[in-house]
Amino acid sequence: MATDVVSQLAEATSKLSINDEDDRLIHDLVALSKKSPKLVRSSEYAAPVDPNVKIRSWKMNEFKYYDIPSPFPTLARGLFTREVEQGGRPRYKIVARGYDKFFNIGEVPWTTWESLEAHTKPPYALTLKANGCIIFIAALSPTQLIVTSKHSLGPVAGHQESHSQVGERWLRKHLADAGKTEEQLAAVLCEKNWTAVAELCDDSFEEHVLRISEKNTGLHLHGINECSKHFKTMLPDVVQSFAREWGFIVTPYTELKTIPEVKEFTEQIAKEGKWRGEALEGFVVRTHVSEPPTEGKRGSGASPYAPGSSFFFKVKFDEPYMMYRDWREVTKVLLSKGAQIGNVPKSKLRRPETRAYVNWVIREIKHDPKPFANYTKGRGIIATRERFLQWFESEQGKKEFAHVEQEAEKKQAEDSAKFGKTIIVPVAIPGVGKTTIAVALTHLFGFGHTQSDDVKVKKAAPQFIKNVLELLETHDVVIADKFVEFVLLTAFN
Repeated sequence: MATDVVSQLAEATSKLSINDEDDRLIHDLVALSKKSPKLVRSSEYAAPVDPNVKIRSWKMNEFKYYDIPSPFPTLARGLFTREVEQGGRPRYKIVARGYDKFFNIGEVPWTTWESLEAHTKPPYALTLKANGCIIFIAALSPTQLIVTSKHSLGPVAGHQESHSQVGERWLRKHLADAGKTEEQLAAVLCEKNWTAVAELCDDSFEEHVLRISEKNTGLHLHGINECSKHFKTMLPDVVQSFAREWGFIVTPYTELKTIPEVKEFTEQIAKEGKWRGEALEGFVVRTHVSEPPTEGKRGSGASPYAPGSSFFFKVKFDEPYMMYRDWREVTKVLLSKGAQIGNVPKSKLRRPETRAYVNWVIREIKHDPKPFANYTKGRGIIATRERFLQWFESEQGKKEFAHVEQEAEKKQAEDSAKFGKTIIVPVAIPGVGKTTIAVALTHLFGFGHTQSDDVKVKKAAPQFIKNVLELLETHDVVIADKFVEFVLLTAFN
């Protein structure tokens, strides 16, 4: 019996259509993961619908997506493959593919408004950025589906239900509501070589920042990608039509013709805080590259995207989303490290509202920790925030917030009073003109200027520091020229 299963599996895999370019891509990832495991790594999973089939998930170092040139042979964020024997050698097929990594406005040089206007082309489809976790749905065979999260599938140790398992549960419900079957969906995805990309939004499983209404609980279909090396994604109207046919929640979008229109529209929505009556995190803007920016083009910076390729960027709203997210993160810190304000990073306490929240939540944790029992597991986040907002509007809350604001203003005034002297330290390789710029600034603005080249004594460090301090007595701004080079040379000599 086992022999029959193996032979059937071998026969089925021998018929798989494998694209040579995709095969080479995965061979490159295999080689790169062996050479630089910190750059690229992979994990193997048994496909839940057929444990004999092994699926490999590829994960890139998140920080390296920013590098130009890219160290990766693909920019896909979420990539699942399988290996089969064909012609006596291993061959690879892409089973599921996520979007290429994309960035927020201004996060990288090629997502400034100036660069986007110069190097992308209309139309610009602004799709609602759902507040959940990503789910990929793809065909394992013409009759079988796999459902994955961003980087894994199947059960996860220590969790009653994993993201991919919850996604699979919701998929079955959506298909049943639409009168469809998994086999029918598998046939379509297999024939077209597509990955359906959805957002799992289910507060009963895992809360994020914004509350999900009952009608919006489930899988929001927001993309359909080709399972290929190159990023090719379907237009939003195709995605919406597919969502309606197969029972998914439809992701709304609007289409604009120019980048200035996108900027004006998103700035207006940011002020209003809602779109079509719903609070939102932001938009994902879907377009194409007209001509990728290069180093030599003003204000653009280099880009890793090829001409004509699908290209996404996002516009995220700070208010109130980012503030609510800060409240979630500081609460997790207080629960894990102890309910003391000293455990909260100072960078999170700049807003008076967040300072008031931290004071309140510390008292709540100490008074009754039970409501926070599952907070770090994604439960109770929204209820905690709503309890705080209710308290915040009370007389006691308003009184305490006024005190927090006064303290913040006082500290700001004290910090401003302390500020008085500035040392400018030019940092660059030798010979690029640090001293020339320093002399020019001194001439224009009357800054003090001293350089390490002028120090000829045997013990140069004390003298150089003395020169800087003496200039600070008579100048508010002093340029300490070649200071970094001086320190390094002193240390190595």
